[in-house]
Amino acid sequence: MYVDRIKLKNFRNYDILEFKPGLGLNMLIGKNAQGKTNFLEALNILASAKSFRVRSEAELIKWQTDHAEIDADFFTSEGKKRRLTVRWAYNPLSKALERRILIDDNVVKRLSDFLGEVPLTLFIPGDLALIQGGPILRRRLMDVLLCKVSGSYCTHLINYRHVLRQRNKFLHIRVKGSGSEAYLTEADRTYLQVWDEQLKKLGAEITYYRLLILAYLQVVVGRIYSLLSADNSCKLNLTYQSRLGKANLAEISQVLSEKAAVLENNDLANIREIDLNLTLDPQLLHKIEELFSASLQRNNRSELSFRSTQVGPHRDDFGIEVLGHSLKMFGSQGQHRSVALALRLAEAKIMSLVRHEESIVLLDDCFSELDKNRQEILLNYLGNLGQIFLTAAVSADFSAAFQNIREVNYFNVESGTITSIV
Repeated sequence: MYVDRIKLKNFRNYDILEFKPGLGLNMLIGKNAQGKTNFLEALNILASAKSFRVRSEAELIKWQTDHAEIDADFFTSEGKKRRLTVRWAYNPLSKALERRILIDDNVVKRLSDFLGEVPLTLFIPGDLALIQGGPILRRRLMDVLLCKVSGSYCTHLINYRHVLRQRNKFLHIRVKGSGSEAYLTEADRTYLQVWDEQLKKLGAEITYYRLLILAYLQVVVGRIYSLLSADNSCKLNLTYQSRLGKANLAEISQVLSEKAAVLENNDLANIREIDLNLTLDPQLLHKIEELFSASLQRNNRSELSFRSTQVGPHRDDFGIEVLGHSLKMFGSQGQHRSVALALRLAEAKIMSLVRHEESIVLLDDCFSELDKNRQEILLNYLGNLGQIFLTAAVSADFSAAFQNIREVNYFNVESGTITSIV
């Protein structure tokens, strides 16, 4: 898929922008605070419906204006056109800022219907937090990727979060006593089992999907990281961490890893036709449900003490090891950056294989801490992908690497305008 045309109105520092990018690599060059990252942010909103930079959407609207719009035309590999629009405006009665999302001029009522409409991946310097930060960021990585490639996963996740909120509310209200003396009445224990059954079923489905996507990521991230580090001996491992127990999940993870082995011996950059199977395996799902039930029983006392759910995907994580050592604890800043970049590029590749549609790749200032050799390795890999948007503060000489890229377009970004550099 590629973006053919994009229009920004009152978005960040852009008054009106009408921009038609190229199909290959689009180099956005300009000094800081001119609008390069703002432009990538707008494109990313068309894929995720939210900003990666702010919580208050009011910050997206240009100063001294009361509305904003992002509007773009996308084309699939089969030539099918999709028009996506996101608009913000203040309600004249409530004065509250309201957002409307449209696909082909039709209002989208459910966010799950919008996620994944555009296969797009964004890398930003802040993605080092995927390595250095807390579990919530790595859970979000898995969840967002899965929501983009599987509508059913998005539904499972929404339902799980609803059940989790209700179960936590019940525990908070109904548990009597405190600490080691906390307890539930027999009637309340019976009622809690109703929530337990729903939590177990939905939690097992989410855990299965995450284990599967992590198996695919394990292969693709490892291969891209080896490429970027120019060292095939750099063995990288991604390990799912859950209160269900590493040993308990080992057999299931091994079976799912065999599914991902199809990616092992192919030219990664040129893989196009391999199908990645995301269907649930009933037998493996049943095993995870049993592990979930046992874990709920083991942690019952802890849940009563804390009056909250202590077991489930909402507390899980995945660890990253290089040559058997924790990347977070022992890796260098350069390794952290390379693995974070590899995670995002792997995300793009997996979306492409599941969707049978090239992903759009956005890279914000990804060269600043890469030496020239790694810059050229990265550009050589990008040359085999689809449409790419890459920002840089200065125009470096990548002519040697650009020889492998079918189309390179240079644009100057200055004061909320984007102009072609001939």
